[in-house]
Amino acid sequence: MSGFSAEWLALREPLDACSRSAELVARLGADAPGGMRRIVDLASGTGANLRYVAPLLGGKQDWLLVDNDGALLDAVEQRLRPWSATNALTLSRRGETLTLRGPDLLCRVRRLQLDLAHDIRRLDLENHWLVTASALLDLVAPQWLEALL
Repeated sequence: MSGFSAEWLALREPLDACSRSAELVARLGADAPGGMRRIVDLASGTGANLRYVAPLLGGKQDWLLVDNDGALLDAVEQRLRPWSATNALTLSRRGETLTLRGPDLLCRVRRLQLDLAHDIRRLDLENHWLVTASALLDLVAPQWLEALL
């Protein structure tokens, strides 16, 4: 378990969104490759990074949400349902894959429970266009960050 509850993460999400940079996401979008953009979100929690970045980025996206806490990953779909309706997106599920669709967005979402402290090498990070880790970097040791890089 991570020690963070889905309820606590929901309470802090609006403040976190204010702290994120829409300008940075716009710059990323301008430099994005055509076709499917593969994105991995480390320590994703309930998917707040996805909910912020995906609509701003637009286009075709394939997100892998990675967290140690299975309960948080299980909460991703229940957090996406009302959010997608509010943002004029449809959410569908096929097996374990969630798909968000809108006028300017086609986004596949998969989840993976993984102990990032010990198993980070199991991820194929080099084949992802973008790696996000919003709150994780505040919590890890410098040695872990060096190994990640």
